[in-house]
Amino acid sequence: YEEKAEVNSDSLYQRYALSLVGQSQENFVLVILNKNKQIIFEKILYKGDDENVTISPREIIHLLVLHNGYYFYLIHNHPNNSLSPSVSDITFTEKINKRAEKIGVKLLDHLIIGQTGYYSFLHSKVFS
Repeated sequence: YEEKAEVNSDSLYQRYALSLVGQSQENFVLVILNKNKQIIFEKILYKGDDENVTISPREIIHLLVLHNGYYFYLIHNHPNNSLSPSVSDITFTEKINKRAEKIGVKLLDHLIIGQTGYYSFLHSKVFS
């Protein structure tokens, strides 16, 4: 299925805030877009505790290739409602960004969703 509406960090926050805020477990979502920046695939890749998010960069790259993605977003929540990225959030984002660039797919943003809003890795210039 495809959606015609513009997809951006704000619209994805609106889309996922209700389902992610207040969760007792961390959820990690991958959203893949086509060249027109329309959603072509989205999936919760992980549900688990705060400290041990185990997502394989290989799995994300595989899904990007499988769905012919041009762009993608990463989204996750912190059960403690902190919007600050952890060191592992930052290193994971940088690693995924580098691997995706090698196959010509662009990470548009990584959002941490909480009760008071969201943290954008892009707006905070964690990667460019």
